[in-house]
Amino acid sequence: MTSGIRLMVLGNDRRGAYQARATKKGLGRNVLFLGHKKDIENYYAAADIFVFPTGYDAFANVCLEAMACGLPVITSDTNGAAELIQNGVHGYVPGSLSPGELAERIALLKNSSARDVMGRASAETASR
Repeated sequence: MTSGIRLMVLGNDRRGAYQARATKKGLGRNVLFLGHKKDIENYYAAADIFVFPTGYDAFANVCLEAMACGLPVITSDTNGAAELIQNGVHGYVPGSLSPGELAERIALLKNSSARDVMGRASAETASR
């Protein structure tokens, strides 16, 4: 994983399997498996971006919540919330869920000024 990047994984779905996979790949220090959290807004506040690669979701409210908190969002085109995200404006909707393509989109958001601009656009869109 790129230096300086930490991934916070919230929720318990398949946590053990994902945690074992991260450890096997030597990512244990960079991937934090935090389990289920009730105070989710604190984690949005601690984040720089929000990534939600889903195989299918009619409309993932977590994406709208992240946008309302001023975060650029990366999600899949099989998420109904993707309709709110204009590529390069509010975040990105990659054409596939491949790790390489997700990593490319995350890398595009390493620039803090780009993240800030997209975060403001996300918050504005979410407030409508």
